[in-house]
Amino acid sequence: MGTIQHDAIIATTWDEESFTLMEQWIKSLPKEEQNFYLIQPIPVMNHYQSIVLAPDGSKEGWEESDTGNDRRRYFIARLKSIGHWDFISVTFGEHGKGLNSEESS
Repeated sequence: MGTIQHDAIIATTWDEESFTLMEQWIKSLPKEEQNFYLIQPIPVMNHYQSIVLAPDGSKEGWEESDTGNDRRRYFIARLKSIGHWDFISVTFGEHGKGLNSEESS
């Protein structure tokens, strides 16, 4: 048995160059890694575009969960290094729910 805790990151930018850099980086990842990302390149309003890093779906403490934790840390570091991204980490599951907002201006 194990606890399922879903962790996702939603990132948004208005900067076309920043979006393109992240999109290119994601597309350079191995296919199985790319599958965790949802890229929304269609500007809906004010030219904002989003990328979502989906939960890994693994139970806490499993190797896949640890890999997901590493993936999220690396994604956030990448967002911060490129700049012009706002993002939030969302957690939900057996431990409840919560939000961890971070701004990378």
